[in-house]
Amino acid sequence: MREQRELVASLVRRRGEQLRAGVLDVVLDAEPAYRALAPEQLQEVQAIAMWALDRLVECWCTDQGLAEADRARLRGIGAARARDGRAPGAVLRAYRAGALAAVDVIFELGDGHLDQADAQALARSTLIAVDAASEAITDGYTAAHHQLDEDRDRALRNLIDDVLVGRHSSSAAFAARCRQLQVELTGALQLLVVAIDDPAADAAQLVRDLSIDGVPPPHLLTTRGSRAVLIVPGDLEVPGSLRPGGWRGCLLPAADGAAVADAYALAVVALDYAPDHAYVQQPLLTEGDAHVLALLTGRPAADPGRAAATVLRALLEPRNDHLLAGLEALFAAGNAIEAAHALHLHPQTLRYRIARARQISGRDPRDPWQRLTLEVAQRAWAACHDTSATRDPD
Repeated sequence: MREQRELVASLVRRRGEQLRAGVLDVVLDAEPAYRALAPEQLQEVQAIAMWALDRLVECWCTDQGLAEADRARLRGIGAARARDGRAPGAVLRAYRAGALAAVDVIFELGDGHLDQADAQALARSTLIAVDAASEAITDGYTAAHHQLDEDRDRALRNLIDDVLVGRHSSSAAFAARCRQLQVELTGALQLLVVAIDDPAADAAQLVRDLSIDGVPPPHLLTTRGSRAVLIVPGDLEVPGSLRPGGWRGCLLPAADGAAVADAYALAVVALDYAPDHAYVQQPLLTEGDAHVLALLTGRPAADPGRAAATVLRALLEPRNDHLLAGLEALFAAGNAIEAAHALHLHPQTLRYRIARARQISGRDPRDPWQRLTLEVAQRAWAACHDTSATRDPD
């Protein structure tokens, strides 16, 4: 009867403060994740629980559902839970637990006052209210989460765009923005620039190809025209061939976030000017390839010493002078027999030295592109050495 329901409703309202702790205990038992909330957040949970109890009682007394204003408030609550990072499942479990606690409270206070029709009406009102609340909370949560994702994606794109044009002059500033966006990129980095056909689909596929056991590595990703640009950790194993017969790119190290802009400028030059046969051995140009191309194209920032160091590597150590001399003679003579004659060596001895140089540098002088990079690097080193530059360009 309406009179009995109003009587119970008045009892609930009079004992509202006493009910707060009990409802909160039920919610915490049902959803342990809520136990980690801060005191002010727990107070908010209590306040919402009491509001929800009051609205449930009102719906039961009037045989009406939640009003649009109630749904709007619940959507706002769902949006707030998305922003503070609470999982949607935990939120909905907490509300279901609160509803059950509310029903127990009403039956306890209504003992002796309620008949079967009142109980049936309460069950019906509770189910309808829980369903409407779940829908409104989910709608608010989903909309806010989508907006947060869009905002974060935009912030990530802004970050990598700033890095690529050199708007980060310190590694600390870059690291701070990464932490804010929950991207674990600290210390040494790698820059991967890959020519792609479909900017959206291929860039996403590129990240999947770099994933380990299905988990993408920490990264920043953007597209520039027909190229995907990624910043990944320096210790990530990037396969030399991401897509055999398909994508071509350039992989360069960067000491930190502040060094990415220079690496990107170098990669752009490399991809713009590398001939097709530069990709025969593997489709990713290396730092050595990029520095040689910067020299060949007359880039103002081209560094002959760095080109020599990244191509020749340990061949520049004094103990390997004879191997480097063998390469120089080979380039000058054009073949091993004449080069051996110029060095007063047996041809087989020179061939052995060339083979050792190939092992140390990782470049085969029999390949046209590798031979060019070796020769340019050797000449760059000779020029640096002749002008009394330091032997170690690093």
